[in-house]
Amino acid sequence: MQRELVTGFVLHRRPYRDTSALVDLFTREHGRVAVVARGVQSARGAWRGILQPFRPLWLAWTGRGELFTLTQAEAAGPPAVLAGAVALSGLYLNELLIKLVARDDPHPALFERYAQTLLALSGSDAVAQEAVVLRLFERDLLQQIGFGLVLDRETRNGVPVQSDATYQYVPEQGPLSVQSTLGENRGCTVHGSTLLDLARGELTDDRSMRESKRLLRAVLDHHLGHRRVASRQLRRALEELSITWSEHGQ
Repeated sequence: MQRELVTGFVLHRRPYRDTSALVDLFTREHGRVAVVARGVQSARGAWRGILQPFRPLWLAWTGRGELFTLTQAEAAGPPAVLAGAVALSGLYLNELLIKLVARDDPHPALFERYAQTLLALSGSDAVAQEAVVLRLFERDLLQQIGFGLVLDRETRNGVPVQSDATYQYVPEQGPLSVQSTLGENRGCTVHGSTLLDLARGELTDDRSMRESKRLLRAVLDHHLGHRRVASRQLRRALEELSITWSEHGQ
């Protein structure tokens, strides 16, 4: 089955046999797709410099089943340039999509959100805005794949969330007032102001940033199950290495 040209990004690429590669794509029209790019690992491979993460592409493939054969790949625009540690955030986005988005399940709105997030991470203020950009992408990713957060009301009684109240957020349910869960440790403790800030996309203070990161990580980990997130571990290792260098005056 021949596909017409569609827009997409490379999420991951790994060697396959002698000169080919297995490539995980994220496309607007077809969602996540796995293809074989034949000959791309050779010195004269036609797509050697094209099939790179963070670059918008025009793509086509052929075949049936779960693994297709790539037949065309062209640049659809300049790549998003993610400098330094911000590149790890790009890899983190890609890893979340691979682990949480089913194959052949189109999510056009999520595709657009991903493209916008890459642009935000490549902007002049990317380092300053990185944490906010990641939190909002995590929120929207969960929404698009059917695990959207409940941020504006209590789960048990539907009462609107109060900014000055404290809640326990249970991944499969939502926010529960601390008074209703006395003696229980059922989820992630979070202030109502953080839930409302996250709903509005306005993470402007340290507490909202800290609590929203903890909340989103707890919910994502719940849906990831036992699958580890390698990009998180890599960032943590690099941060620990940086601290070690600093302590030794390097």
